Amino acid sequence: MGFVLAHKQLFLEKKHKLTYQALATGFCGSLTTFSSWNNDAATVLIQYGEEDPNNVTRVIGWATILVVGFGMPIAALKFGEHLGYLSPWADQRKGVREYKVSHKAVRVLEMIIYIVAWVITTSVVVIVPLVLFNRHDFMFSFVLASLGAYIRWHLSPLNSAFNYFRLGTFLVNVLGTWVLATAYVLDHHHEEQTGLEVKGLLYGATAGFCGCLTTVSTFAVELSTLPLAGSYVYGLSSVLAAQAGLLLIRGTYWWTR
Repeated sequence: MGFVLAHKQLFLEKKHKLTYQALATGFCGSLTTFSSWNNDAATVLIQYGEEDPNNVTRVIGWATILVVGFGMPIAALKFGEHLGYLSPWADQRKGVREYKVSHKAVRVLEMIIYIVAWVITTSVVVIVPLVLFNRHDFMFSFVLASLGAYIRWHLSPLNSAFNYFRLGTFLVNVLGTWVLATAYVLDHHHEEQTGLEVKGLLYGATAGFCGCLTTVSTFAVELSTLPLAGSYVYGLSSVLAAQAGLLLIRGTYWWTR
């Protein structure tokens, strides 16, 4: 994501906005997942060491996952930007020479991206199902992933509703985490009686739909660009709302079964 941001003006000035959206919102946004990160933290708090009467270990593990989950994406974002500055096509920055980029160069870059994307998509749609025959979880994940990414992109205009709060990303991250928690409970309730198709659908909902609906890369960009106070309010609100839903849905199920 940082590498893509380092070339943002290049894409926009050369009128290649769709390519920029495909890389930033589509690829990076879907590759990173807010829901799984929060679910892992909640799992430690709810289930880890349940026979140990000392709950301090759980709380420390839970807090560690959340803190690392905050810090690592921001660090990776900045490192990616620094790598992007080495590119001769990067946006002009202090201490970096300005290069004039031709329209042809951008078209070549786009062509490479499209070819790679086509090869990957073809492999996923055609080759992989032949190898992983009868894998319902994989097929449902692939089908539902695009739906999650589309909803996230469709709600992105809400990010401009407030100056110091990114409402669109907040909604997809929090609601996506709650959907994942619900799917987890449904998957583990009467697990032995659940058929392969239903288990595949629930796995597709968590790994595919929620994984692409929620995003850490955009979340990290927003935390880095918002004013300091707004960044803290937005970041903490997102994580606390997600954790509250996870503890309410998953915790209630686990502690009362």
